[in-house]
Amino acid sequence: MDGVPLPRLHFTPRAGEAGEIIGVVRSGGRYQLFYETPGGWGQASSDDLVMWWEQPVADPLPDQLRAGPPGGDSPPALTPRDGARGPQLFPLDGVWVLLADDSYAVGDYDGSTFTPQSRGVFGRGRLGRVVTFADAAGRRCALARLPGPAGTFSLPWVLSVRGQTLLATPHPHLDPYLTSGITGLTATGGEVRDNGELILRMPAGGETLVVTDADIVEVTVEGVSGVGAARRRIPGFAGVRVARFA
Repeated sequence: MDGVPLPRLHFTPRAGEAGEIIGVVRSGGRYQLFYETPGGWGQASSDDLVMWWEQPVADPLPDQLRAGPPGGDSPPALTPRDGARGPQLFPLDGVWVLLADDSYAVGDYDGSTFTPQSRGVFGRGRLGRVVTFADAAGRRCALARLPGPAGTFSLPWVLSVRGQTLLATPHPHLDPYLTSGITGLTATGGEVRDNGELILRMPAGGETLVVTDADIVEVTVEGVSGVGAARRRIPGFAGVRVARFA
């Protein structure tokens, strides 16, 4: 399909299909991303969480990814045998967050038992499984797999808790890459439309932030938990573009 824009900043492995994200670790001043492949796992490296480069596969996986789920502070009762699966428990903004599949709970953890106080949805639309990790500044970050035959990964998001709600905002390392203005997309009352076609339904809230890169659309709504993802039928411009809708 010559001339069709391809995502510029959403990492897609060139060598084969990528499955779910196994985890992200920081080593030697760089971030190392590990992901499933039909033959085992693949690896990519980045110094800013935005531009990723495929690397020779490490063998074995880093200890922190083999010992438990990415995100990494799960108690024994929550730790799966496979490091690429299962819940992720981590401290954030004075509380504990348990993230599993597309849902989360906010609560207390006493070292052996997690007691939820509230629950919510994090992954919306076509957002795949989310993996969390700490960046060099100590921010709790998230990446997710997006739909597609080859396997494409989301942009990096920073997590925070406001009240009992798990929120996501674009990682500040994205700022130099962002271009304002998106054509063809609108967002009203949580509904995101591409030239009139409904492609994603988010809960209504405050300002809607829409980020695109070719055919990929990622969305957050002010005051609403999580991130939504969708694909455009006809790709827009390559490169990360952003628009805010009141």
